[in-house]
Amino acid sequence: QLAGIEAVAMDMWEPYVRSTHAALPRAVEKIVFDKFHVVKHLHDAVDQVRRAEHRAHKRAGDDRLTGSKYLWLMRPQAMSPDQREALRVLQRQDLKVARAWTLKERFQTFWQYTYLGSAQKFFTRWYWRATHSRLRPMAAVAKLLGRHLPNLLTYLQHRITNAGLEAVNGVIQWVKKT
Repeated sequence: QLAGIEAVAMDMWEPYVRSTHAALPRAVEKIVFDKFHVVKHLHDAVDQVRRAEHRAHKRAGDDRLTGSKYLWLMRPQAMSPDQREALRVLQRQDLKVARAWTLKERFQTFWQYTYLGSAQKFFTRWYWRATHSRLRPMAAVAKLLGRHLPNLLTYLQHRITNAGLEAVNGVIQWVKKT
């Protein structure tokens, strides 16, 4: 049965990785780090940048980032026309969160590659931009993704996620909370 496992989608949490390596032959080739968790790391970094910048602006009496949290975290395709316009107005200003958002959105291209060499080349350029952006949360996520790049690249071969399981988990957490 173990030999029949072609791929395992998981979070980048080290205990998951270690246990998979211990139990699954050729685990290095079969571990796929889930898109959902990668995107979550990117969203968290964008939000950290936004919160820090918002605090700094509020101290100076500037409240332009008030109420903008979800604009930076939503997919542009899911936004209403008013939300898209509000985001465009904020993007035209010299904001750190706008740079972080751009890095997050650019990374989405990674999932569309079919050739490993092209994906690696894209990642190298994206990594350089993120680590030289002077945005510590984005640089930290870039370094995390860089450490796990081989198993991000396995997504391009297997194209699996654990999104369905995450959706069920989200419902369970909601039920527990309510």
